[in-house]
Amino acid sequence: MTRWSELRWVSELRSQWAGNRRLRWGLLAIGAMLWIQGVLLLDDAAVGLRQQAAALREDVERLQPLARNKVWPGRAEDARQQVGALRSMLWPETDLGVAEAAAQDWLRALANKSRLGIRNLAVSRPAASGTAASAAAPGAASVQAVRLRMTTELDRPALTAFLAELARNEQVVIVDRLALRTASQPPVAEMDLRLLASLRGEAK
Repeated sequence: MTRWSELRWVSELRSQWAGNRRLRWGLLAIGAMLWIQGVLLLDDAAVGLRQQAAALREDVERLQPLARNKVWPGRAEDARQQVGALRSMLWPETDLGVAEAAAQDWLRALANKSRLGIRNLAVSRPAASGTAASAAAPGAASVQAVRLRMTTELDRPALTAFLAELARNEQVVIVDRLALRTASQPPVAEMDLRLLASLRGEAK
């Protein structure tokens, strides 16, 4: 029954197409408009693609002189060397506690070499900083400041020799504060020292 209805509908459509000129012209006009619209859309798309291609060509032409410039590789090498120099100024340790203990041992040995008597040497941690090192990616080193407060005898030649040794050291040691207490008995020198440690935790 359904098959018969479809055949009858197709037959009626053919007869209307053959006998109705207005229908034929109307459908042809609709088809022509759709074709023209499709051509216009394709033309707009082609214009957009040409504009994108022109913009890309301009970008390439603008970047070509930079690619030919031999200054940039030299600057990159200079930057790598500076980073390497800065890293060599850090104190490599596994964690903050080890860095603090090593720094105290090193300062005591340096003071002994300079014949400078130490009255007190202790770690100084700002309350806001806590004891944790700055966050870093797993396996990467983090940089943490090791701060110490040192009180020594006020022996000017020995103190001068000690500060000279600090300045000559390959790893950086910063004297944040130096106060000479000449009125105290006995006279003393107080120093706030800061070392920058590169901390790399031990693999677990």
